[in-house]
Amino acid sequence: MEEERQINPVKLVFLIVVLIFIVIIVATCNKKDEKKPKASDSGAKTTTTQAANPGGNNTTVTAALEEKTLEVKDSDVIKGNLILVNAQHAVQVTGTVDDVTATLNLKNVLENKNDYVHVTENAISLSQPALAAFCDLMTAYHAENGKDDIYIRKGYSSEDILSDFATGLCLSIRLKDTFNGSTAYVYKPDEKQWFMFVTDHAAEYGFILRYPKDKSSITLIAPEDESDSTFRYVGIPHAKYIAEQNITLEEYIAIVQTRTKLSPLVIQNIENGVPVEYKVYYVSSVDAAGKIKYNSENISVSGDNMGGYIVTTW
Repeated sequence: MEEERQINPVKLVFLIVVLIFIVIIVATCNKKDEKKPKASDSGAKTTTTQAANPGGNNTTVTAALEEKTLEVKDSDVIKGNLILVNAQHAVQVTGTVDDVTATLNLKNVLENKNDYVHVTENAISLSQPALAAFCDLMTAYHAENGKDDIYIRKGYSSEDILSDFATGLCLSIRLKDTFNGSTAYVYKPDEKQWFMFVTDHAAEYGFILRYPKDKSSITLIAPEDESDSTFRYVGIPHAKYIAEQNITLEEYIAIVQTRTKLSPLVIQNIENGVPVEYKVYYVSSVDAAGKIKYNSENISVSGDNMGGYIVTTW
């Protein structure tokens, strides 16, 4: 019989050392892989954001920044809170009274107001977003000084399609003069206890002074008493920017029309104690081709009444 082969002790030790070394290398690589963030199956980027809780608390959530699509119609370019109406751009919403009421989302003020909103005529109506915002503004006005003497003198009007009043987003206000038993509605822009509060806080509720007297060459509306008491609803971020820059709606839309999705107008705001960043840009109806793509949790789209869309994301 052949002699049994014996394993060399030195070789055995060497093999054991090599195996231990390999095990250490594999374990180290696995730990490194565990630390690396894993991509989602869709390939979408993710980010952690601070979201505002309606109840007042802040909740940290992880939002996927995947691209989304919003379908739009060519007819949508003449609708929305940011449509421009002036001597060059008429309101283009047409149809029966019911059609116009539905398109502009008109609501009778008397039937839908709160306790602090008043009208000089029962038939006055406004677009629902404008009415809701004005109710909030008047609630704040009452909380500030205990008064509720501001009246809406004029709201939606179909008589002049070259006027903002034809949008349902514009309103003119007056003070009810209760002094000496009078029941007249008077214009008192210099009485700070009422008029200046509205002017100073309008943007916080989405309103702008539509026809500033020093901007008549742009708005093409001659300066008059009504210029200081006519407000247009455009939405909070837009009103904030317009007020801070002391510009008109015409000038604001001209700025936005130069902005793109990749280079938007950025507007910072604090809402309910939470910082909010809005990005505003323009998309022509031709470029949109029925679809607007965006990468955000929220989006709002308004026509500009000139052939395009103003997109706001946040």
